[in-house]
Amino acid sequence: MQITEDLILGARYRSSLTGTALYRTFDVGGLLPGRDTLAQAASAIDSSSGARIPRYGDPHPAVAGLYANQIEAEPMRGSQTAARVSVRYGPPEVAAIPGAVSIRITGVYENKKHAWYRVMTHMGMYIDKAQPPQGRCDPYIVGPGGVHRTDIDPHLGVWNRHWTGHPDPYCGVRGAKPCDLPETSKPVEKPASTITISQFTYSPGSRTAGSGAGGEIAETTYGKPITFVDLDRSENIRHTITTCRWPCNGPYVGNYPTADGRWNSGTLGYDPIDGGDDVFTVTTPKDLPRGRYAYFCLIHPWMRGAFEIK
Repeated sequence: MQITEDLILGARYRSSLTGTALYRTFDVGGLLPGRDTLAQAASAIDSSSGARIPRYGDPHPAVAGLYANQIEAEPMRGSQTAARVSVRYGPPEVAAIPGAVSIRITGVYENKKHAWYRVMTHMGMYIDKAQPPQGRCDPYIVGPGGVHRTDIDPHLGVWNRHWTGHPDPYCGVRGAKPCDLPETSKPVEKPASTITISQFTYSPGSRTAGSGAGGEIAETTYGKPITFVDLDRSENIRHTITTCRWPCNGPYVGNYPTADGRWNSGTLGYDPIDGGDDVFTVTTPKDLPRGRYAYFCLIHPWMRGAFEIK
């Protein structure tokens, strides 16, 4: 491979013929014998220029789109306290540090073609505090086009949730509370042929997630369907009516509520991003069996309601 050398910002760089990789070298001293050379060099400064040694993922100081993706340190010949650090810059897809453990977690929040509630992603990483990074662990966030984000510090976690406790509560399994709550009262019966959905509430037949109170239950007779009307469609808000096992009154958590398969309306309304049909009404089947039906919204699982066919 043909190698060329350039002087950029006072430092010597070597680049391949295609110009897709640049190398920079630093000389560091004051290292302790018998310790990890690279780990010590990562927090050192260049002996001649006083510059900080770049870290993995640092952007190239002069060439956009290139980042430090390989860092090596070798002791100077005849010395136990000095080393030469070589830093390679390249595009984000170039391999990580040889011999180091590289972890890449990718979360795609693709909301150009789909609505946020269909593509939202949660990522988490656990770092053992008893085994602190030694110069080779430096997480970063990659934005569109492979550009590294410098305005977000991934060490802090997301702003609305600290790295404590279980990040996504659950119920109904060993060590967790039951999903459904004891019913403290009977639901108020409301004869109805139409149920409206407005401001995230089903009416009549509204029930409260996380409460044992009976709330309301819309009533009809067998063969007489109930029509649901989504009035939130004017705000481009979509809803579903998805049945769940009675009483389905527990709080919304990671694994609850879930559909019981008895009936599902499909999605009501149109989203300008996710598309769909501009259908904002749905009617229960005439042959839907008699019984009580608790239901929730798949898109907004804290919404609850109930109807009964007698």
